Amino acid sequence: MVRNSVETELGEKNPLKHGDLNAQNGVKTGGQGSSTRGTSESVPASQKQINYLLSLASRRGITPQQIAAQNNVANVDQLTKRQCSTLIEQWKVA
Repeated sequence: MVRNSVETELGEKNPLKHGDLNAQNGVKTGGQGSSTRGTSESVPASQKQINYLLSLASRRGITPQQIAAQNNVANVDQLTKRQCSTLIEQWKVA
C-alpha cells in the first residue's frame, strides 16, 4: 500500500489528478493548496502540546485564561497547533 502511494505521487504508476479519490485506500489526495489533514493554522493543538504550554505558562505566572484571551479563543483547548508552537518556542527561549 505504501509503495502504491509513493508510485502514485511520483507519477510512475497510474497518477491521480489532484482531488481524486484513491480507490485503493479510500484517501482523498487533495487538490492544489489543500490538504486532507488541514494546516497548522486550523488543526487543533494536541493535548500534549497544550499541557507543555500550560507548564511553561505556569513557570511564568501566566494563566490559561490569559493565554486564551491573547489568542482570541474561549479557552486554551481551542488553540491551534501553530498558535501553541509559536508560544512554546517563544517561552522556551526566554
